[in-house]
Amino acid sequence: MIDEIGQELDRRWAEPWPWRSSLGVALGLHLAVVVAVLVGPSFHRRPLILPSVQVRLGVVAPAPVPAASPRAASATRPAAPPPVVAPRPAPKSPKSAAPSGRQPKPASRAALPAPTGAPPVPETAADGPPESGGVGAGETRSASGTLGVSSGTEGGDTIFPYAYYLTRLLGLIESNWFRPPSPAGTRCRVLCRLDRSGRLLDTGIEESSGIPAFDRAALRAVYSSAPLPPLPQGWVGSTLTLHLEFGP
Repeated sequence: MIDEIGQELDRRWAEPWPWRSSLGVALGLHLAVVVAVLVGPSFHRRPLILPSVQVRLGVVAPAPVPAASPRAASATRPAAPPPVVAPRPAPKSPKSAAPSGRQPKPASRAALPAPTGAPPVPETAADGPPESGGVGAGETRSASGTLGVSSGTEGGDTIFPYAYYLTRLLGLIESNWFRPPSPAGTRCRVLCRLDRSGRLLDTGIEESSGIPAFDRAALRAVYSSAPLPPLPQGWVGSTLTLHLEFGP
């Protein structure tokens, strides 16, 4: 049996190779390079050599110091400080010296007043709040004089003796008081009643100015200041009636 594949391979092997010469040249060049690398001299790196300096160490003897002459020693010696002279005590005057055998009498002290009992207590604090026949007693004005207040019980039998509280109250109301345009001398009176916590129980116009805008501004100043400061602890009443006068 004839093998067709084998015949085809034999036929192709018998054909000339056009690139056979090129392959031989390439193989020759590669072989030459390999031989040159293996056989040629190897590259050695030259070491770096730095210049050296020799240093010799030795002990140097100190130079002899020439002896100083007596004159030079006296010139370099520091001068002695001047002697300190103690101050002499000042002589006593004959007037200040006491005669011998007599002792000076001590100065007499001013006689102090004999201590008394407790300090005087004002009548308002000792005997209680002063009584008055009307509400006008004990009136307090503000610093600018635009507000005035008279206070007491609801019936007007007892006035309010705590001036510091009224001054504080007038300052608070005056900060909320804005006077509307009105003729000079216009004034009105507002009646208000407070409980012990400073809450307004009743407020109204007691004496009108005749100008509604002026009266409303006075009431607005009182309402804007509420609640007012609490009443002092020493005030025995449960309420306080205020008569606030708004004017020039």
